[in-house]
Amino acid sequence: MKVSELIGPKLAQWVALALGYVVVKDGDLPDAPLVVYTPDGDVHSFSDTVGWRPDIQWDRGGPIIDREGIDIWQDPNWNHGQVGTNRFLAGIGVHAETFNYSERTEGAPVIEADHTQSGETRLQAAMRCVVASEYGEEVPDANGA
Repeated sequence: MKVSELIGPKLAQWVALALGYVVVKDGDLPDAPLVVYTPDGDVHSFSDTVGWRPDIQWDRGGPIIDREGIDIWQDPNWNHGQVGTNRFLAGIGVHAETFNYSERTEGAPVIEADHTQSGETRLQAAMRCVVASEYGEEVPDANGA
């Protein structure tokens, strides 16, 4: 699966794996939900509203952004000029930021980084970046995540 297509609990699971956290099934049933063991010794689910969700929870995603040195920009090229449709770009290992003064982008930044990803929110873009920095542009299919 492409990292750029990861969303919701599936994205959170891959972030946990990319960070080296232990992710296992919570029980012996084939459809048992996955849980993550975090470095603080806690066990968390990946549910849509609670649990370990760095893609929607700033208290979980913010420290990862800081620790991993992720830079985030609003992407001015996404549906340019339409209100409420802006997406975000995130980069790890940013080593150049230049400006492209084409007519379409009107001075938009061009980011050169070791890994970049986009997302509907800042957290989503940043967490995809974490996954891409570990796995590249695609994650393996047979991982259980």
